[in-house]
Formats: sequence, structure tokens, C-alpha cells
Amino acid sequence: MTSRILLLRHGCTPQGREHVFRGLTDDPLGTLGVRQARAVAECLEQAPIARLVSSPLRRARQTIEPLAERLGCPIEIAEGLNDMDFGDWEGRSLDELEESDPERLALWRRDPEMVEIPGGERLTQVAARVRETWRGLLEKSQNGDLLICSHRLILKILILDILHKPLKEFLSLPLDPASLSVVSPCDGGLCLERLNDIRHLAGLQPVGLRTDH
Repeated sequence: MTSRILLLRHGCTPQGREHVFRGLTDDPLGTLGVRQARAVAECLEQAPIARLVSSPLRRARQTIEPLAERLGCPIEIAEGLNDMDFGDWEGRSLDELEESDPERLALWRRDPEMVEIPGGERLTQVAARVRETWRGLLEKSQNGDLLICSHRLILKILILDILHKPLKEFLSLPLDPASLSVVSPCDGGLCLERLNDIRHLAGLQPVGLRTDH
């Protein structure tokens, strides 16, 4: 069993993109996100990290590249940690959807597992692939910590499973850009040691983020 699992959300994308359903849109980090990635590297360069695993999307890879360089550790890509395919919602803002698709958006906020977005994945499908990937990662033991860099929704699925809470609670779970959550073995299972830790991001947090998507 891995010593600890560090769950890192990717850093900020270009200004104005934090309020849209990005999904599989392959946005890079913005200027603030690049600075956040450096802060992550400075914070974790002395941690006993043995393995770095990332979503295939640029915003995740770029968030841990500075850390990988400092550690001399390769980045493994896990397709199962990719963000949700939001189909017709890709690249659209909450404000747009409140005008064009209000009933489906209301259901997403109330009972997201029931939502079918045209051309996209269902939340239950995303959760299934994430859990399969998670099990595979935990089966590989190593001497040191495992760091996973992925997306808000993907990491929330993992955290809610650890907390034994239903998927529909993901909208109420805080998870800021470049935040760090820590999972540790305990009592034959896993315990959430830290959630949404942003102490390493002093002065590097955006303002006005919405958390309902």
C-alpha cells in the first residue's frame, strides 16, 4: 500500500475559463496557473513522492511538470483520470446554460446522476472509470507517496468515496485550483487527512469562483 495519496487539482486556466464547463477541452494553464504550479513544486519538492500520475489534459500535466523536474520523476498518464465529457455543455458557462438549458442545469444541481447531457458522459459512467483507475493505482505498491493530478469533478468522486458519501454531494465539496487533499491508510482502509489545502498558494488564489459545477 502506498504511504499516502496526494490529490492535486490542476491550476487555473486562462482568465474567464474558470466559469465554464471545460471537460475535454484541452486548455493550458493561464499565467496564474503557471505560478501555482511553481508553488506546488516548492511545497512538495521534499515530500517522499515515488510516483506522479496525471490526467492526459494539458492543464493537469502542466501543473505537475515543475514538480516532476525537481524530483526527477516521470509523469504517468492515466486516461481514466480524464475530465468528464460534457458534450453540448463543453465550453459553455453557467450563465449561458441558465438561459438555454435551465431544466437540465437545475437537475444537475439537484440530482446530477440523473442528468443526460447530449453528446456527453453521464456522471455514473465517469465515476465507474475513475474508480477502476483508482483501484489499479492502489494495487501497485511503492515506497513513497503517490501524487495524482486531475480535475475538480474527478477528485471529488474519489474524495466522496473515501468519505462514504453519495455522488450528488460533489457540488457542496470545496476544491480550489491547485489545492491539495491528502489521503492516508487507516484501520485497513483510507482516511481523508486534509481537504482543499491551499496554504502553499498564499496570494495565488483567484477571486469570485463559482462552485456549482
